[in-house]
Amino acid sequence: MMDEIEKMKAFGKGLEDMSLNCCKIKMQEPVGYLIHNPTRTQISVYKPISWFKAFMLEWCFDLKYEKI
Repeated sequence: MMDEIEKMKAFGKGLEDMSLNCCKIKMQEPVGYLIHNPTRTQISVYKPISWFKAFMLEWCFDLKYEKI
């Protein structure tokens, strides 16, 4: 019985350590934005988009791609 309680305490300590280390995540910076003018919506893009994909997004969905 005592072993099980010690294991649970050790397991809980590991979770606490993980939650402290989790705060060290670095956020990526966007490389561009997709802009929809009628609704004034701006969507961040984190990978570059080729000219053909940008053309198709603008033609099909009226989303203009702007690089930073």
